[in-house]
Parts: sequence; structure tokens; C-alpha cells
Amino acid sequence: MDEQIYQAMLNSYKTIVEGMDPAIIIESNKGYFIHHPSDTIDKNILEVLLEYFEEEEDYDKCIKIKKHLKKYD
Repeated sequence: MDEQIYQAMLNSYKTIVEGMDPAIIIESNKGYFIHHPSDTIDKNILEVLLEYFEEEEDYDKCIKIKKHLKKYD
């Protein structure tokens, strides 16, 4: 289960922050996301991603997520 949570967080990060096409991820059979890829991204999703990657101590991702969060201020 932890692997699926990590994969969902990573996939959502890749699509939201890095702009990867979600269809590529879905086709890989690891199409877990914490958001629906066709929905509009809201601030809450980014905050969840930020909290998760802070706990993982992946600060490079945190910096990029914070840049996206500034768009909502």
C-alpha cells in the first residue's frame, strides 16, 4: 500500500509540476494519482503534495511545489 501511495504522489507531482501527460503514466499500468488528471488543480492538492514530500525529505520537489503554490496567492 505504501508503494501505491508513493506512486500516486509521484504521478500527481509529475503531471502537475513537471507537466507530464497523464496518459503516459496511465499506460504504464501505474496510473495512481491523488487527483483526477482531467480535473482542475486546486491549492489543496498542492498542499497535500508538499506535506508528503516534506515528510519524505525530498526538498527539491518541495521547492518546485512551493513555486506552483505561489500562483494561488
